[in-house]
Amino acid sequence: AVAGGAFGVYAVKAATDLRVVEAQYAQSFKGITSESDKAMNEMSKQWNMLPNRIKQPMSSFQSYFRGTGQTAKEALGTTSTAMEIAADSAAYYDKSIEDTSASLKGFLMGNFENGDAIGINTNLTKIGAAYNSKYGGSFEDLSEAQKSNYLLEYIQDVQKLNGVIGQATRESGEWENVMGNLMSSVKTFAGAVAEPFIDPLLKAMQKASEYITNATKSVNDFIANFSKIDTVAGKIELIQKTIEPIMPLLATLGAGLALTGALPAVTGLMTGFSGFAGILTGPMSAAFGMVSSNIGGLLSLTP
Repeated sequence: AVAGGAFGVYAVKAATDLRVVEAQYAQSFKGITSESDKAMNEMSKQWNMLPNRIKQPMSSFQSYFRGTGQTAKEALGTTSTAMEIAADSAAYYDKSIEDTSASLKGFLMGNFENGDAIGINTNLTKIGAAYNSKYGGSFEDLSEAQKSNYLLEYIQDVQKLNGVIGQATRESGEWENVMGNLMSSVKTFAGAVAEPFIDPLLKAMQKASEYITNATKSVNDFIANFSKIDTVAGKIELIQKTIEPIMPLLATLGAGLALTGALPAVTGLMTGFSGFAGILTGPMSAAFGMVSSNIGGLLSLTP
């Protein structure tokens, strides 16, 4: 049961993560998805890397390069170059492509200390001097798009000297990459299992949040006002008002639990939700304790 619950949490998280990745990819490459799909599949084949491992960093780079002023197709070309650097760095330095992509993006944004993670130990002064030596002029005078293109060129020049270029292809069958593919496959599978249940669960959780808010307010009102009411009728009315908003919450939780029969993975989510709902335990226990201790007396006073 514990293992099933853990898988349930993982599956739901995987499904929502994959939704985000797909949405980012579709938005980032809007209008050129056929070209981006082709580029991604070529990378996948060359590096023996599953497409789902490539989509997120591709989308991140594409979005960044578009922000520098490049057209969608220009950005795709620059993204492909960035992905080659990230993949080669991952293979050479025994890191994940997710990590090297994030480090490379930080480097392109001017955080040059991020270069250490991809084997580039430099600073703005060195970059400016290298640019002036190669092309003349000032690196600082370049547009943002031109700066990005030159920084990628600068990195590749260093990687050529270090023998990093092409490392992703050479190590495509090695441990780090194979394990990365395995973990990606597991996540994709888990996400596929949970995907049909995500929308119903989201609706239930949204409703549950609303009901929890109402139930919490009702319980707090009960605790604050019960001792202040002198009449039996008033106390009974307060009890009814307290219980009323709690019933939809129980019904919603029941509907969510019903899903567990169809998808064991959901058990973990509901377990997690139960833990979250546990924040109500204190005030609700106090309220129901007061109801239990007083309802006998109330009934005895009723004709």
